[in-house]
Amino acid sequence: MNELSNEELDQLLENAMEAMFILQEERPGDETLFPKEEDYSRLDQEPETSHIVESLILEVLLCNEFERAKTYLQKALTLQPANPVFLLYQALVHYVTERNRTSAISLARSIDIFALVCCEEKNEIIAAFIPGEDYPIDFPSVIDYSVLDSNTDFTTSVRKVCMNIQLFSLVRNYHRAIDCFQQLFTLIGESPKLLLELAIIYNFTKQHREAKKCLKKALLVEPQLIVVIYALAETHRSLQEYEQAIGFYRKYLSHKPTDLTGLIPLALCYESLNHTEIAVDILEKVIVINPQIENSGWQLIPEMDKLIRIVQEKRIAQL
Repeated sequence: MNELSNEELDQLLENAMEAMFILQEERPGDETLFPKEEDYSRLDQEPETSHIVESLILEVLLCNEFERAKTYLQKALTLQPANPVFLLYQALVHYVTERNRTSAISLARSIDIFALVCCEEKNEIIAAFIPGEDYPIDFPSVIDYSVLDSNTDFTTSVRKVCMNIQLFSLVRNYHRAIDCFQQLFTLIGESPKLLLELAIIYNFTKQHREAKKCLKKALLVEPQLIVVIYALAETHRSLQEYEQAIGFYRKYLSHKPTDLTGLIPLALCYESLNHTEIAVDILEKVIVINPQIENSGWQLIPEMDKLIRIVQEKRIAQL
């Protein structure tokens, strides 16, 4: 079962409702798709046909026929009381029809989210209630199986911990997500890519020193992992450790010499150390690569605005 707080479940239900409103605008609308008696009789005899009834009840919800949906769900749940999709739809009906959301959250708490993740033919509403590639998540990095070692044994425990990291990240409970990372490390060890994912969360929550520890561990295992090198440069810069940041930016740029995401912060690090001439030299290279930098949002950063003006003054003086 899920381990989310009431506030976190409320956020997930809100996400699912937003997805429902989007679907309402896009649906063609056809009441002939509403559930029929034969659909339920099949559900009783053939449980594998549950996705048909799930789709039909969703159509009822998208027509805002909530009382009818309640009736259909009551019957469906009598036949399949643990069906996570039916339970989610029931929670959403309560979420919409009641001013007090306590019952909706109570219903959401009864959903086995792991079972919901494993459901086939997930629609947008289900995907909004759980993290997944079918629904956008406003978070810098979300754990997925691609960052795990190819030899990882995908036991139920590993899958559940990975899913909990997604869930807690989605509802912005980063403290719990970090705890789940520690559980994952206990199960499968600390791989460089996982350490990087954890460091991203630490940096996102301004815990830069913890992020630095993770990244240094990762670099000990894979010294040339370029994404870790860049992350360390950014982390040192966030800690105002500009000399160390410069070292890692330069190491990163040895692999990607024209990457502006490395060159621009490198120039700013030099400017923070009052090495303005070096910063200007770097910025001149940046402008050759992308002249639009002179008239971009970078001017909103005082240090960058200063460097751009110096470059422009030098250009005028050379005429």
